[in-house]
Amino acid sequence: MSSKLVQFLKSGPPPARIALLPDHRFFVRTVPVAAGTAPVEVPAQIELAIEGLSPFPPAQLYYGYHWVPGSPHALVFGCYRKRFTTDQHAGWGDAVLVAPAFAAFLAVPHEPATTLIFPSAEGLTAIHWEDGVVPVRVVCAAVPAEADEAARTKIHEELLRAAGSSRKVIDMSAPPVPAASSDEKHYAFAAGTFIAALPVGVAQSLDVRDRDELAAFRKQVRNDLWLWRAAAGSIAALLVLGFLQLAIVTLGARWDTSLITTVNQQRPLVKEIQDKENLAKGVEERDTKQLLPLEMISTISALAQRGSIVFTRMVTNATEDLHVITLACQTQNSPEVELFLNAVKNLPAVEDAKVSGNNSRGAQVTFNLTVTFKADALKPTALPTVATNKS
Repeated sequence: MSSKLVQFLKSGPPPARIALLPDHRFFVRTVPVAAGTAPVEVPAQIELAIEGLSPFPPAQLYYGYHWVPGSPHALVFGCYRKRFTTDQHAGWGDAVLVAPAFAAFLAVPHEPATTLIFPSAEGLTAIHWEDGVVPVRVVCAAVPAEADEAARTKIHEELLRAAGSSRKVIDMSAPPVPAASSDEKHYAFAAGTFIAALPVGVAQSLDVRDRDELAAFRKQVRNDLWLWRAAAGSIAALLVLGFLQLAIVTLGARWDTSLITTVNQQRPLVKEIQDKENLAKGVEERDTKQLLPLEMISTISALAQRGSIVFTRMVTNATEDLHVITLACQTQNSPEVELFLNAVKNLPAVEDAKVSGNNSRGAQVTFNLTVTFKADALKPTALPTVATNKS
């Protein structure tokens, strides 16, 4: 049993799970980055560039980018989300990195005017650097399964010409696959006998998943790592105490009671560390995820005051969706229902709005308005008192 625990402590955290996606599904471009641009400003510039490059908005794309401070350009890549089925991206949830396969080689040491070519199930991919650390071009070529050696050689030569003028060519014998890494600051990839290291800091911008979901996932990974370290430290302490107890018994000492007391004292310490970690996570979630009913109704009420719309009841549910509010409304002028709905939909902070339960009694119309706000569109604020409309 002790040998297994020692092996557990030596092995480090569980190996990272990485999903490498087919290169040919992504469009790849370079975009200029102005000299002196702060790293915190680059993501916004990339998102604007993506909007200009793609017919789809960034919210409908899986995209990422590669940029190194000081580089005059960034390499951006993306693809339409529907190119991946639900089953395909269902397995991404526990992956620390989801990126095109060529991302594995972006930090490979290289000389100026170097092209790296590697095979895949779909064909060949070429990465070309000129005189900087960020590639200027990534090109893919399909290779038919029935192609003979001559045809494959021709495709290889055409791909090399398309990549750019090269003074050095690095030919990989196999596609990259995730490999075990002894350094937690790098992800490792094996391509045949070649091992490529990708810094974790560089990999963060390469991940193509939704940015908000990715931030939450990375926070959970960090928390899990700290918990693993706390558990490993506690186990190591208990092992040391166990060996000390065995040595004392061998020497005939009578210190059993003292050692047992020490071991028992360690257990509350481990529990205290875990409880503090859980409390910190809970406090952070409460700080970052708030239900803002007053801000929601304040945003909508200004539109209602222009007509004869009156709110009679408000319903929210913090456990199901923090961004949804349902209002019971009434009016004496039925055409205003549709006008009011369209006005609410056009609010910048609103994602969607729907009317249900429309009911008329004489001139009075009652209905329910369900409004879904965009994530992070509303911020906590001290709201002024809103005058209640009277029918």
